[in-house]
Amino acid sequence: MARRIVVGFAVETSIHALRLMGSGLFDEFPKVQVIVGHLGEGLPFGIGRVDHRISRAAVAMKAKLPMKDYLQQTFYITASGNFGTQAFD
Repeated sequence: MARRIVVGFAVETSIHALRLMGSGLFDEFPKVQVIVGHLGEGLPFGIGRVDHRISRAAVAMKAKLPMKDYLQQTFYITASGNFGTQAFD
């Protein structure tokens, strides 16, 4: 059970952040800042792929910018919770 909680938290946090980005929230409130720990829960590593898939989707998004821009402009990524050198390497 504990393993599912650890993996689930990272995935759910990433999805929640992406939904906030895609909702247009940060266009409406550009001064909002969000802090995400654990090296961004994988978002910095996968944001390019997210933008690529969105660019090919037939679904209209409320967000005006690519997700990468919101991640860079709105989110602070911390190393909290990561104590292994593999992630830093």
